[in-house]
Amino acid sequence: MKYPHFRGISYLALPTLRNAHRSLQLSIEFKPESFDGVLLYSGQEPTLDGDFIAIVINQGFVEFRFDCGMGEGIIRSDMPILVNAWNTLNIYRDGRNAWMQLNQGQQIFGHSKGLFSRLTFRLETFLGGSPNISQIVKRVHTNKGLRGCVRALQINDRSYDFYRDTIDGIDIGML
Repeated sequence: MKYPHFRGISYLALPTLRNAHRSLQLSIEFKPESFDGVLLYSGQEPTLDGDFIAIVINQGFVEFRFDCGMGEGIIRSDMPILVNAWNTLNIYRDGRNAWMQLNQGQQIFGHSKGLFSRLTFRLETFLGGSPNISQIVKRVHTNKGLRGCVRALQINDRSYDFYRDTIDGIDIGML
């Protein structure tokens, strides 16, 4: 089976998240080729002002960033990614609380600020990068997209088919 390969300037746009405003279960399998890049994001506004979720690789560690409208929560993996190898990331968010586990590492817990517990999603779900990364750099703290492959993405009860579910994309190779 072939998987989408991202070159750092590419992305896939998947449908807007549904039934994820209160809780979210996400599982992704990815094979990064570098220590920095946007893995996934979605939110309310193109600039990520307002509500959003983002999964970012930052200096080799995975960060789950999310904001329910009153302040960002950041959870950082306890171990670095494996470069040029398959990694599995599991995230669970319920309201303003969340946990994340990378590979066989520990479950890391955290929460967003404030009292709001629901997220509004109006944007598509972007995998591997962004149509305009300069718009989101202040929230994701990188100006790079993913370099590498993604072979599986499941959000809540939906497993994504990268051929049938893609709305838009740019510069995607297949490996």
